Amino acid sequence: MTIRKIKIYGFGRHKDKEWTFEDGLNVIYGENETGKSTIFAFIRSMLYGLTGRGTENFRKKYIPWNYVKGTDKFGGELEFVHKDIEYKAISLWGESKREDNVRLFNNSSGAEIRIPDGRTIGEHILQLTAGAYDSSIYIGQMASVINASDDKDGVLVSRLSAVSGLGESEASAVKVIGRLKECMDKIRSPRGNAGILDKLYFQKTGYENDMNRLELTDGNAAASSANLNSMLSDREKISEEIKDTKKKISIINAIKVINKQNKIIKLFEELDELQERTEDYKKKAAADKKSAEVPAVPRNWYIPCIAYAALTVIFAALAVLIINTQKILSIVFFAVSVFTLVMTIVSLFGIGKKKNALKKNVEREAGDALQKLKETEILIAEKEKMLDEKMEGKSFDELEEKWKAAKAIIDDAGSRVCSTLASQSADTYAEKAEELSAALNNLDSEIGYLKATIDNMYKNERMSFSEASAKFYEVCEKIEYYERKYEGLKLAKEIAEESFEELRTTFGPVLSDATENILSQIAGTKGNVKIGDDFNISVFDEDMPRNISSYSGAAVDQTYFALRLAIAGVIAPKGQPYPLLLDDPFAQYDDERLMKAMNFLNSYDGSQIILATCQKRGSETGNSFYKL
Repeated sequence: MTIRKIKIYGFGRHKDKEWTFEDGLNVIYGENETGKSTIFAFIRSMLYGLTGRGTENFRKKYIPWNYVKGTDKFGGELEFVHKDIEYKAISLWGESKREDNVRLFNNSSGAEIRIPDGRTIGEHILQLTAGAYDSSIYIGQMASVINASDDKDGVLVSRLSAVSGLGESEASAVKVIGRLKECMDKIRSPRGNAGILDKLYFQKTGYENDMNRLELTDGNAAASSANLNSMLSDREKISEEIKDTKKKISIINAIKVINKQNKIIKLFEELDELQERTEDYKKKAAADKKSAEVPAVPRNWYIPCIAYAALTVIFAALAVLIINTQKILSIVFFAVSVFTLVMTIVSLFGIGKKKNALKKNVEREAGDALQKLKETEILIAEKEKMLDEKMEGKSFDELEEKWKAAKAIIDDAGSRVCSTLASQSADTYAEKAEELSAALNNLDSEIGYLKATIDNMYKNERMSFSEASAKFYEVCEKIEYYERKYEGLKLAKEIAEESFEELRTTFGPVLSDATENILSQIAGTKGNVKIGDDFNISVFDEDMPRNISSYSGAAVDQTYFALRLAIAGVIAPKGQPYPLLLDDPFAQYDDERLMKAMNFLNSYDGSQIILATCQKRGSETGNSFYKL
């Protein structure tokens, strides 16, 4: 097979892109996240459809970016040559498999080629399953290692065994195992409900139930009636208990409502009192402020001052009157007048000092009043917040309605009951009511079932006891027959699996030689490589086998890369090699390994090679080169 051209209408990040490829080495170069792997996913999808599940669901993973249904195309074209016939595949995919439209044409004649139902282009034309494709001609990023479980259809084993000299007809153990498994699944379904034996077991249980029911009908009728009466009595008791519990819950909730009412009323009263106190503090603060501006001085503070001033005038006048007649006495009076003048001044100074003290005292009292006003306003805000929380956004009228209803409940219950329930929690009774309701529901289910059983007990049965018994033993015989058949198939499958395991060991030497030959060209040395029956690799170093996993990552990749090329070369039809699709397999290679690998690919004439790489070293040596 040789890929000639791919044309992408829309697939992942690529839209309206086209690439042509030559024989030999073709290189697609691009940095990470430029869509190299998307191109290989497109080729695989053209051959095998949009497979995978979960995060690896190709339909979801590669739907075109910014896809608009009805406007954008999801799909493309693939032109390739196989066995000298030119093909052109055109795929248009939808959001589900039923919307897919996949067509294949002979590109020379234009005639459409019918693809059998249930098969893909890769299976029909290349005769390769998707698992064989992934294990041979396609190598993903850091995924050279082969998982033998991918070859679940046995295609690789069949092809490799044929090359080993056994012939494909003798390598059909996998198909035999598959057919045996299908037959076993028809008898006993893995899901346990669709197999022949599963259905017979179900029938057996049904007939057995019929026999038991028919045999015990009379005795069960009396016992069921007595049981029903007992259940109805229990139901009445539970219903009364639920009613009583719910009443207690309503009383407890009513008590809470009244307690809350008292707190709300108390808050209103406290707020009224605080509002009055606020008004008093405001008035006092205003009065104190006015007094501080012009302090009122008591009149009695001026009496000593006036007296001293009067005495000063009197003694001064007397001193002047008698200064000519009684000079000495005049001097005494004059001295007294000076003294009283000094006392007058001292009194006036004392009055000023007292006035300042009085002003400061008034200012202090005004400050205290303002501080108390501020504290009172803060307390009012706190009380109002508490009141808002208690009222829960309801108006006073709405609360009054609620209070009236709660008071009616309490009055109806009586003070004795309320005092008993006041300290109890409604949650406890709510849990009890829930448990009782659950018990009542269960009891109702049992009563309903029992009533239905009693109602149907004496209706016409679909068969008699003897008929049910005959059918029961007939089913038992069939079960015994199919169980023997199932065991025989199981034994045959085990023998076929043993044969298959032996078959897998026959192609090891052929693959080992081919792998050693390719590895010697890539690595420059010929190692003693052995391929196991599950495609595991061992390397004999000084005649001691070592598992390939003990080597470096690059050496492991290199060896498995050689094995992949060997498998692709061995299984390809004679003269019609499959292409090698390499998605950046040299990520772990050093410069020397990479150069040898690129030289090998350039000189390799066994197949067309399409290599995607993010490493520019040696990438421009291919027959065609594309940069993304």
